[in-house]
Amino acid sequence: MAADKELLLKLRKKTGYSFTNCKKALEKFSSDLQQAEAWLHEQAQKEGWSKASKLQGRKTKEGLIGLLQNGSSAVLVE
Repeated sequence: MAADKELLLKLRKKTGYSFTNCKKALEKFSSDLQQAEAWLHEQAQKEGWSKASKLQGRKTKEGLIGLLQNGSSAVLVE
C-alpha cells in the first residue's frame, strides 16, 4: 500500500494532474509509471481540447485583469 501511495504521489508531482486521474492511470497500467504518464498526457489532450472548444464562446462573469505598461508598450491580461 505504501508503494502505491509513493507511486501516486510521484506521478501527481511529475504530471500535475489530479489524484483521481493519476490513481486511475496507475490502476489501468498495473503501477507502470511510464505507461501511466503517457496515458495521462494522451487523455489530457483529448479531454482538454474538447472542453476548451465547449467553453470558447462563453463570456467571463468573474475574474481578474492585469495591466503592465512599459514605455511605449502595454499588456492586458484577462
